[in-house]
Amino acid sequence: MKAQTHNLAIQWGAVDSKHFGVGNHPGDWNVWDTGDTRFDPPYTNRPAVLVTAVAPSNVPSTYPFPVGIARDITSEGFRLEARNSTNEPEGDFI
Repeated sequence: MKAQTHNLAIQWGAVDSKHFGVGNHPGDWNVWDTGDTRFDPPYTNRPAVLVTAVAPSNVPSTYPFPVGIARDITSEGFRLEARNSTNEPEGDFI
């Protein structure tokens, strides 16, 4: 499949890390402030948003593995949420 890219625009950024509890237990879910996920400049139309977690290189393999979710997407930004997808010990993660 060939995609046309004449209207392609890419923006990227990072947010501060959050503490995640063990999956399926209190504290396994986090929400970032919407001011952290604003598009600058805003898009004309609501864009598609791809989210992924990133870990520092010194994170052990037994740390949480959050799955990012983009909610309430508008042309100006979105609400970022994430949930720990494992039962590994809790820890800080982006």
